[in-house]
Amino acid sequence: FSERFEVNSGFVLSGDSFGNDLESFTVGARYNLSKKDNKVQSSLQLSHDLGSTISNTQLIYILSSSLEKLGYTVNLGLNLNDNFGFDNGVYIFNLSYAFNDKVGVFAETYGTFLNDSFQMNLDTGVYYLLNNNLQLDVLIGRNEGFFAGAGVTWRVLPQKK
Repeated sequence: FSERFEVNSGFVLSGDSFGNDLESFTVGARYNLSKKDNKVQSSLQLSHDLGSTISNTQLIYILSSSLEKLGYTVNLGLNLNDNFGFDNGVYIFNLSYAFNDKVGVFAETYGTFLNDSFQMNLDTGVYYLLNNNLQLDVLIGRNEGFFAGAGVTWRVLPQKK
């Protein structure tokens, strides 16, 4: 909608055969707390999962920066249940390296913490920027077993007035 506010969504298909089950369908909104030209960016995101069997709302603080070709992103947040009660904490730490303006690699650890548990998952992958508004990525990882995935990110720019 603007340089500072966006609406987003995503879905996860899983199962024994490709795209067998809708595991997750989230809708959310993100507000950028930083000015566009800051080297360190921070934002808040609120999202709700409409597709999972267990209702899940997340409130996440996102911090990111880059040093030439090397970048990092840290997400820290809370999972809330239907009554907005606290379920657990969530984290993501992502490290990326850009080979050039179009191709890069990433590795990340993510999971949950608190409530007498700590979960750590890993994945790594490659991304390709088709243009300034469309990115493709593929990844492999470990989360209760090995998995492979692919993603598409499409940025819709606000209309100029």
